Amino acid sequence: MNTRVSQNPGRAAVLRFPGWRPLLLGLGLALAAVTGYQQTLTAVTATEPVALPFSPSMLEVPAPIPDLPTLSPDSIRELLPPPRTRSEHYVIQPGDTLEQIFRHYGIAMNDLHDILQTDEQYLVMDIIRPDTELTFEFNEQDEFQALSMQTSMVRTVTYRRTDKGFRFYEIVRPTQWQQYIVRADVSSSLYNTILQTGLSEREAMEITHLLGSKINFQRELRPGDTFDAIVSDEYLQERPTGERRLDAIKLNVRGRDYVAIRFADGNYYDEQANSLTPALLRYPTRYHYRVTSPFNPNRHHPVTHRYAPHNGVDLGTPSGTPVLATGDGIVTRVANHPYAGRYLVIDNDGPYSTRFLHLSKILVRKGQRVKRGQKIALSGNTGRTTGAHLHYELHINNRPVNPMTADIPTMTSVPDKQKADYQQLVDNYLPMLTRKQISLTDVSRNQG
Repeated sequence: MNTRVSQNPGRAAVLRFPGWRPLLLGLGLALAAVTGYQQTLTAVTATEPVALPFSPSMLEVPAPIPDLPTLSPDSIRELLPPPRTRSEHYVIQPGDTLEQIFRHYGIAMNDLHDILQTDEQYLVMDIIRPDTELTFEFNEQDEFQALSMQTSMVRTVTYRRTDKGFRFYEIVRPTQWQQYIVRADVSSSLYNTILQTGLSEREAMEITHLLGSKINFQRELRPGDTFDAIVSDEYLQERPTGERRLDAIKLNVRGRDYVAIRFADGNYYDEQANSLTPALLRYPTRYHYRVTSPFNPNRHHPVTHRYAPHNGVDLGTPSGTPVLATGDGIVTRVANHPYAGRYLVIDNDGPYSTRFLHLSKILVRKGQRVKRGQKIALSGNTGRTTGAHLHYELHINNRPVNPMTADIPTMTSVPDKQKADYQQLVDNYLPMLTRKQISLTDVSRNQG
């Protein structure tokens, strides 16, 4: 860079640089801007708060945002806080009908019909009894949104409105099981002896049925033979729910033990791990009719055109086809549903239960014990259907499964890979069932 000195002797020497004036001009403008900004801040501090021309956060460099999962509209809706609602509670009285109750709260009959359509796969609304409490939910616009009902101490079901009609929800509260031992000496029949222990008639029937394949009670049972069982009662906190489980049974007849032990699969086996739970039939008819609608947790309904569970299979049976019990058990429900039609429910031995819908005629009564292969009804076209057929359901531990593919008992034994676990159970239970001292009238409930 070149420089030059002024030749005028009357002036002080000045260094001259090319472009000096633009630099001075730039520094001046920068100084003016800083001074103006400080004056603005001073003015803001000295007077009432005013909006700054920009937010301090605008000066921050945002951190990189990690990839977020893609949420569906339904997922986003679930993350939002629920709208404020009001609830109405009603305790059912003798003689009440659902139609009367819904009209009392000004709820449209279409909503009742939609709920009953949803209930077709669950059949919960048919077991409403006096003293059952219903809870109705309404939104801020006073529109009906949901119906809830506590079906037992541990189970609450809800039918909630969605964009695609009402949807079924279930809440089951956790419980605990308390185990104890019951004992009795045989005095007359085994049935009466079991009742002496405090067990129910239902449980007495189940026990005699389990051991009936091993012994002829009328010919072999004698006074002085002994009965012992390990029983568990279900509790919700400190309150019994009324549910009971038979964990192990031993009947001593003339010095010989007959044992039935409940395994993890809900079936009963003897000391050698052979099954005592009678086998189930795969089909509820003598002939294997075509499956017209399979088991499907998310079926498109041919009538409502909604997606909803199909908890069984539809078999293309002509109306009047004999329907057979697929397993031994007790009929627990005979009813008529506006959409399921005439139907019956059987509580089969072990963890199984079966349902038969759209029947034209029912040939058994509630409380009756039935045998595998027994004719119990005639198929039909009752309720809401698109044609004559039989809807058949199989439930294991109160959960619907595909009856065409489910693992059902076939009079076999505990699988080899689980026999060690079963033997451990036998080793634990048999000492508990053994009496230290036998009395003639020993009926006790000892904590196990």
